[in-house]
Amino acid sequence: MSALAKIPVTEAMKCDYELMRSLVALTSLDWIVIRVNPNCDARAMASIRSEGLIAYQPMEPLSRWRKGQRKTLVDASRPFFPRYVFVGLDRTACQGAEMVRTCDGVEKILSFHLDHRPHIVRARHMQRIMEAAWKAQTDREYVVPQYFELGEKVRITTKAFVGFPAIVTAYDEAKARLEVDVQIFGRATPVELDVDNVEKI
Repeated sequence: MSALAKIPVTEAMKCDYELMRSLVALTSLDWIVIRVNPNCDARAMASIRSEGLIAYQPMEPLSRWRKGQRKTLVDASRPFFPRYVFVGLDRTACQGAEMVRTCDGVEKILSFHLDHRPHIVRARHMQRIMEAAWKAQTDREYVVPQYFELGEKVRITTKAFVGFPAIVTAYDEAKARLEVDVQIFGRATPVELDVDNVEKI
């Protein structure tokens, strides 16, 4: 078999990632960490989700060529933290750690307390974990997507026109590109930019 290769980032991956970020940032879930039995990551995740709970395991998307009569590209993705899964508990819905303990494939719930209560991972630490996983998968920092309307006022942050105000004249969400009119020397000059090179006013 050939060496492992990274799978290109897809829109589906970005949507899943942004959904997880929203769940962590905008909800009051308690995130706990479980250790699963050997080679039971997928089985434990399925069992936890069947209970109506949120299970998250950061994955590194990889592929490899399998030799045979026909050379086939197969999925070889692997967890960043083998045998460890993050579970979000919604206390307002009466979800508790006891629901996780009985799930198929779960070995134990991590605890660093004398009374054995589950260790709670803070939301900001969950965000850092997800951002580190995204960077490892894509080789770039995650940028929170921005959405623009025609006629909206923005400020340019790139070196050539840094600080100049502009008005959005076209927006290509798929390519993350904007066309803006920049006021220079008393007249509008059209400029095309990446969305990362402007900020909302």
